[in-house]
Amino acid sequence: MPALRERAASIFAARGDSSNNFRINVWTAVQQMIWARPWLGIGPGNVAFNQIYPLYQVNVRFTALSAYSIFLEILVEVGVIGFAVFLWLLAVLGDRAWRCLRELRETGNPQGFWLMATVATMVGMLTHGLVDTIWFRPEVATLWWLMVAIVASFAPMRECDP
Repeated sequence: MPALRERAASIFAARGDSSNNFRINVWTAVQQMIWARPWLGIGPGNVAFNQIYPLYQVNVRFTALSAYSIFLEILVEVGVIGFAVFLWLLAVLGDRAWRCLRELRETGNPQGFWLMATVATMVGMLTHGLVDTIWFRPEVATLWWLMVAIVASFAPMRECDP
């Protein structure tokens, strides 16, 4: 039981010796990396990150594998331009999902449940992605792109009518 208490206390430890402290240190270094190359970033992938991160890391005792945030990872790797494209993708997917859900609801089509589950999955993955770089795992990345494909496969029926 003491280990559970210690783990629960770690969640709320702002700057103690915790995973929170580690992430804050990584995010601080990543912020400096973003400011150093704001438009195009440092380049995609783990190799580029591992070459540049040591120049900015706050705590030299621990190295980081990534930015530990999907949003920061995209910003640091591909810069503001790539991040804008990512936000555009999210906006297009959100718009398509909203339009299709509205139409499926109006027609009483049960396919809307698939779309609702897909959107919920994507929102959950993006929420988790605020504090972790979950897309480095092939299984999770595959699931993400499957959800993108499902949303893209739905088209509002009114657009299809001649």
